[in-house]
Amino acid sequence: MVTALRDGQPNQIVVGTRDNLQVKARVTIIPQDGQTKLRIRPSGITLTLVSNTFGIARTVPKVLASSPRLSAR
Repeated sequence: MVTALRDGQPNQIVVGTRDNLQVKARVTIIPQDGQTKLRIRPSGITLTLVSNTFGIARTVPKVLASSPRLSAR
């Protein structure tokens, strides 16, 4: 899901699935010691937070790891 740019935290991206605004995770990009680290956290309130913890927050790292251009070297 890609939406229009909005003001927010620097180096932070919100990812989600389809048009469902309840299914989302926050990806924080952290430049550190010549490397780039990613912190992926589920987003939501109560039940959606629990669901996103075991759903999208586990899927995002797998998708990023499967990308040849983003894999760790």
